[in-house]
Amino acid sequence: MSETGLAKAANQVEMDLEGQKTLKKVEEMLDLAYDIIPHWPALFRYSQGERIFQLLFEMESLCIAAHLKYFKKTTLQDLDITNHQMRMAVRRARRKSYTDRSGRKKTLLHPGGYEVWMKQSVETGNLIGSWIKSVKNTKKTEQN
Repeated sequence: MSETGLAKAANQVEMDLEGQKTLKKVEEMLDLAYDIIPHWPALFRYSQGERIFQLLFEMESLCIAAHLKYFKKTTLQDLDITNHQMRMAVRRARRKSYTDRSGRKKTLLHPGGYEVWMKQSVETGNLIGSWIKSVKNTKKTEQN
């Protein structure tokens, strides 16, 4: 195998690892959503919670599609956009409050849960960004 062939193979393995890491992080966010959202009141669970689930499932689908496609750039951009949309939906949920049966005012996400969710989302965004960079670098090396 030539040196450029080895470089291409190494880049492909690197992209595969980045795709697997990103998919794992999205799965962790889905697990977090399954732990948190069912405890929300029905009004929020079936509106905002459903939206967050839709975005996370779309992210999972885009991760798999980007992993399997040859031209990944637009799929990865869509994945990054969906991650930002999910982040905005979680921020919106953090601002929402309700009154429970005992009359106490509560927020959908307590500060600790919000912090964990945002940390996961930022880490996912970093993984997506590095995946996009590796795709761009692969294109540059193929052109040379």
